[in-house]
Amino acid sequence: MLAFFIVSMAYPRIYSDYNGPYQPDFMLLEYRGTHKDLDKLGLTLKDGMMVTVYDEFCEVEDLEADGIVRYGIIPGTKTKCWYADTRGSEIRYVKRREAN
Repeated sequence: MLAFFIVSMAYPRIYSDYNGPYQPDFMLLEYRGTHKDLDKLGLTLKDGMMVTVYDEFCEVEDLEADGIVRYGIIPGTKTKCWYADTRGSEIRYVKRREAN
């Protein structure tokens, strides 16, 4: 008998602004907080990498969604930059973490 298990992947968690111009489908990765998190994690953005983007929602909760990092023109715009494509990812409310 075969058993199948779903393993939850923990992707690097980096900041994005959920009030940004292209949210919730395209989360910009050009913010100071994004670069601060990348430095802290020792990461460099790479096209195709999976990430979890978060924003501080209130004193006790953050918003999170998983996405694929892309560099290029955001679909439907003329903006070329780093962004996370979060289409199809559910936005989650999670307990605020003390430090990322």
